[in-house]
Amino acid sequence: MVGPWLHSLWQRGRRLSDIEYMSIKEFDSKRVSNQVRLTTAGTGATLTAGAGKDLYLAGASVTLHIEGLANANDESVLELTANSVVIETITLSSEGNSSTNAATGYQVNFMAKGIKVAATQVLKIEGATIDANHAVETFIYGFEESTGASPAI
Repeated sequence: MVGPWLHSLWQRGRRLSDIEYMSIKEFDSKRVSNQVRLTTAGTGATLTAGAGKDLYLAGASVTLHIEGLANANDESVLELTANSVVIETITLSSEGNSSTNAATGYQVNFMAKGIKVAATQVLKIEGATIDANHAVETFIYGFEESTGASPAI
């Protein structure tokens, strides 16, 4: 079910923005997301396609928080995976930031989008290594469609 206003957009020949597209998916209860904070290596934010569903990646990001006196060589490595296959890797570094304020983090977005996994398959962010002075917020979101259905609106 989409809002009645959508028909007028199509009549004008206007293309939907990413925000409009995702708001429609959310309105239709198809949007899914997960957020996990990592302080050690391990599994971060994870999405699993439901039975009889295809899951499409809309976006993923990581936010670095410095939790102590950081050194220039402090690095955390995070991987975006689809069914245990690494799609993209991000390395976060303190870059010599000597701050002790945990709110001094910065966000980095994974570039991959539109990756599809089928029923019961998994999209996730893995913390390959998390530095002792780091905490990393992982966030992933997407939308589900019935298996074989087009994600088009």
